[in-house]
Amino acid sequence: MAADGVSQREIARRLGINRRTVRRLVETVEPPRYERPPLGSMLDPLEPVICHLIEGWPQIKAPRVTELLREDYAYT
Repeated sequence: MAADGVSQREIARRLGINRRTVRRLVETVEPPRYERPPLGSMLDPLEPVICHLIEGWPQIKAPRVTELLREDYAYT
């Protein structure tokens, strides 16, 4: 927006953030450093089990997979 000629005050108003925050972000060269690392899924440890079930039983439905995971692997 700043590159399009929109004032920092207007950017702050549109985004609902402080003018100083807009100024800091416009003046900085680097991107913000607060990116979180991607989190894994609860199912990541069970992926080999799920793949094995699907390979051995191609017609299996998701509710049945969930039921088996709950029974055998304490999936909640």
